[in-house]
Amino acid sequence: MGFSNDFFDLVTAIETYYFWPSFSDALREIRRVLRSGGQFLMVNEMVQDGVYDVKYAKTIEKAHVRLIPLDETRNTLEAVGFEDVQIFTKTESPWNAVLAK
Repeated sequence: MGFSNDFFDLVTAIETYYFWPSFSDALREIRRVLRSGGQFLMVNEMVQDGVYDVKYAKTIEKAHVRLIPLDETRNTLEAVGFEDVQIFTKTESPWNAVLAK
């Protein structure tokens, strides 16, 4: 990103992580541009949960996307310096939201 360090109070990523060349590098860059106390919000429908990824395997393959399990999402966020990682899910729905500082 062409932004200086500590530039944003909020960064959002809606239905995009699937296309990032490197999940951890992208999160590291997002962390860099967030101000202290800033928040990152990521909302996704597609997730590797053993249900969605199996049900839509052909579509996922055709779209060349990489799905990540929510526990890996949490671990990667924490590994690159995010804190207070919260993951919100809804029963019987693949939609999820991740909020981190």
